[in-house]
Amino acid sequence: MISSGSPMGAGPQHSAAARRTAPNSTAAHSPSLRRLEYFAALAEHLHFARTADALGISQPALSAEIRKLEAECGVKLFSRSPTTALTREGALLLRDAHGVLETSARFAAHAGDLASGLTGSLVIGTVQSFCYRGVPQAIGRLADARPGLRVRTLELPTAEQRSRLLSGAIDLACGHMPIRDDGIVSTAAVGEPFVLCLPSHLRADSLAEAAAEPFIVFRREASPYYHDRVLSVWRETGIQPDIRHETNTWESAVELVAHGLGVALVPQGVAQRHRRDPRIRRAVCGSAACSEAWVSRREADTTVVAEVGEILLEALRTV
Repeated sequence: MISSGSPMGAGPQHSAAARRTAPNSTAAHSPSLRRLEYFAALAEHLHFARTADALGISQPALSAEIRKLEAECGVKLFSRSPTTALTREGALLLRDAHGVLETSARFAAHAGDLASGLTGSLVIGTVQSFCYRGVPQAIGRLADARPGLRVRTLELPTAEQRSRLLSGAIDLACGHMPIRDDGIVSTAAVGEPFVLCLPSHLRADSLAEAAAEPFIVFRREASPYYHDRVLSVWRETGIQPDIRHETNTWESAVELVAHGLGVALVPQGVAQRHRRDPRIRRAVCGSAACSEAWVSRREADTTVVAEVGEILLEALRTV
């Protein structure tokens, strides 16, 4: 027999579904952190007037907030007579309230640490030459100043740094050219002259005297800026170099020179690292063109990234 409260043809499955989807008039709303703080404070003092004084609000305002919290929870948290006391439900929910407040405090503290650079992680994309000078010194200073900040480095050619910085894969780019995009800030760190690097057996002291030698140059795909800059130095003297070997790094170029495969124009700092190598000689190239170091970051990034960028700039300028 079908009950008068069910529609014709409704079976047990339909009734069960109706019960599952029926709105629950006592369903709790998510309480605010402020009300949970008032709840925890009143549970500690068990006295409305003293709790209101401790919180710096009026007693009527506290009473109103507790009533609203009880309405949101759907249960009574305190009995008011003869004295203020936690109900059984209030005592059970107090543990949850403390947990929520502690989690909120941890969240705020962690956010503050991230904002101040005390914790978190940051990725620096750098060309190989800065792995020898500048970047290691900057990371050492950061380890002392911000021990909770996890700094990673990623060796990248200058040409690849732009897309990585724009996509967020790296936070700072240390390369040999500025990144000219909206929302990117690029700052020049240092400029140093180019030096002619030659095999030790070669008796030449200028570009003109080395003009007939095979030339070793940066691949344009690795750094269009450097490839063009180095060739412009040769063209200033009216020489068209005989390009035989192309490399991705300055170190590779110097090593090919050391094996007698040609000559190369390299930044003074790179040549200086090889000053004790008996296979290599250095000569002044006589050009005003410089090898440049740039640090780039996203303009909208946090002050922490900007501060780390300043540390990088300082390290590149002083080593």
